[in-house]
Amino acid sequence: MIEEPVGAALDRILAPATEKAEREIDAFIERRHAKRVLLEGERDEEEAWKASERRRDAAREAALKQE
Repeated sequence: MIEEPVGAALDRILAPATEKAEREIDAFIERRHAKRVLLEGERDEEEAWKASERRRDAAREAALKQE
């Protein structure tokens, strides 16, 4: 009698399909990103971070004024 863990055979069957699905998802994400860059251009992460900091600082100042 062969004593394999439950689902061991299933792992061998699904592994190639899982890897293929992951490659397809990665390709989809890369295509969407490339399309967005063509339409909108690169997003400036540092500028977005600075804007976020300004909003946080403004909210903190407003909270301090209320106290």
